Amino acid sequence: MISNLEIRDKPNDLKLESIKSGELYPKLILELEITSAKDFLILESNANLLFMKEGSNESIEVYCEPYENYIGRSTRYFKFYTYFTPDLFQTIETFRAGENLKININIGKIYLLNFKRIGTFNPIQGSKTEIQKGEISTENFLIVQRPAYKQNQEFLNITREQWSDKVLKPYNTMNRFIIELPYQFPDVSTQNVNKSELDDLKDRVIRGITLLRKITEEYNMRRDSEKCVDRIREVTDLLHNIPNKKSLYKIYGEYLIEKTFTGSDNISEEIIANIFNIIDALFNISSKGPHAVTKGRVIMEYYPKYEDGDTLLGITTFIYYFLSKKFERYFALK
Repeated sequence: MISNLEIRDKPNDLKLESIKSGELYPKLILELEITSAKDFLILESNANLLFMKEGSNESIEVYCEPYENYIGRSTRYFKFYTYFTPDLFQTIETFRAGENLKININIGKIYLLNFKRIGTFNPIQGSKTEIQKGEISTENFLIVQRPAYKQNQEFLNITREQWSDKVLKPYNTMNRFIIELPYQFPDVSTQNVNKSELDDLKDRVIRGITLLRKITEEYNMRRDSEKCVDRIREVTDLLHNIPNKKSLYKIYGEYLIEKTFTGSDNISEEIIANIFNIIDALFNISSKGPHAVTKGRVIMEYYPKYEDGDTLLGITTFIYYFLSKKFERYFALK
């Protein structure tokens, strides 16, 4: 309770507002439930949205501003917003890494001045410009401070499903398509297979998944796209350089496609060949960076950016996910 203004500890809701006319990005809004005995004009604000991962002390803070410059006695929610730019989306998604979030607001200082609205008037007849008329009282000049780290402060818990419904899905409708990469893979390490060729592939898939987890963790922490692409070369090399690989496509197709009831014998080898063609392409791309590549007498420079790292890591992850799921399905049907 701050004089005539009461703010609940736990935020009420988080939402993504549609892009308004004249604005480039949607607003990410955090609502605080309030009770105000008087009307206040917001003069100045210094506040940050605080994002924490569930079960972790890691956090990031994002500058935010009051959604409106006025709090009235009928105001139910004190809203703060930040523009949800592509960079901010990338920052939060990298930090979140598919986990649940805890959200609150860290208010350094907000200056409020008692203000009573009297009405509005138009300075020029016919003008759409509207000016507020009011009375100011210096008797209730408030400075609000609300550290989010204080003991027993309640956070708004946002599960990954809620984050998807409240933020990602609305964001998708604003000319963006967003997916989440699988981070948990089926464990096939304890299963035995009949063919030595399949055993070798299974071991390579297990090693690749272990490596992918490390690469993903490093990339989420540092967002080093050049290092990410360089390490993708390591993980794709495991499947790219299988000895006599093409001669094994028929065996792979039989056990991973036909015996899992995914496809018939006349297309199983083709599906496997296409999967490994993608792996070969990923290996070739990641082998080009981050450095200058000499081809003949021409020097080709390749310096991967975020979109390169995201794309190569994403496709590689899905390929390993595909193969590990096929192994899991095969073992379940044995």
